[in-house]
Amino acid sequence: MPESKVTQRRNHMAALWAAELLGLIGQAAHDYARELVHAHEQVPDDETVIHRLAADLKGKASVHEIRAKLGQMLAEARRQLHRDE
Repeated sequence: MPESKVTQRRNHMAALWAAELLGLIGQAAHDYARELVHAHEQVPDDETVIHRLAADLKGKASVHEIRAKLGQMLAEARRQLHRDE
């Protein structure tokens, strides 16, 4: 499985987590997730995602918490994609 698919899945999951913290629901949460995934595709660097989430979640999650969450979600994305194969 390509690592880019794993990263894309992780970023989508992370964006939905962030959307929940931001109080976004339904279509607004999915739009936020799509925007974050698209931004990472334009600049494929994890720091871009981390800085974006940190800016959006200011006061709701620290950079350390975001990095930890991304690590957890990366493992979960791998499990999900492996299961779907």
